Amino acid sequence: RTPAGAEVQKSVPLTVSRMLGLVAVEPALFSPNEDGRNDRLSVSFGLSVPSAVGVRVTREGRWVASPLTATYAPGLHTFEWNGMRAAGRIKDGDYSLIVEASDALVGPVSVAVPFSVDSTAPRVRFLPARGIRLEVNEPGRLWVRIDGARVEREVRKAGVVRVRWNGAASRVRVVAEDAAGNRSKPVVRLRRPGSG
Repeated sequence: RTPAGAEVQKSVPLTVSRMLGLVAVEPALFSPNEDGRNDRLSVSFGLSVPSAVGVRVTREGRWVASPLTATYAPGLHTFEWNGMRAAGRIKDGDYSLIVEASDALVGPVSVAVPFSVDSTAPRVRFLPARGIRLEVNEPGRLWVRIDGARVEREVRKAGVVRVRWNGAASRVRVVAEDAAGNRSKPVVRLRRPGSG
């Protein structure tokens, strides 16, 4: 509608390509630090016709890596990436993975999917207290072993965590695990009986 109230229409040609199907990455939180947990990013996509396919990784619009360039037949395809590039392992942060295929009718067709990298282990430490007080630097899970008994505790935010325990708690061992599967080094506290 114009300022005078007249209605204006314009037709433009539009071509839709269905040659590149669903693109997905798993896990969405990737941890390429060779610890055996979430170390590989699995990328899947579908093609309706044969095509040359390129995969790029960008961060804030800037190129970071090109883990794949290949030609594929029609169908569903999957490849895994270990997070390595010419300059070394990809750094922690938020990224986009872009799958681009060549369509003879419309030219290049691309789909971008977000993912995040977290390869840094969480930190946990004991705080001075009569009971069991810990400080953790990020959300995740705590695996606590108290005098041989195992306690699991979910941590929703960084900060101080109190673990309730009735008993002496002479030997306490704690490991923190974050959402990406990274684990802290164990921290251990030993107390002599009667030391509070």
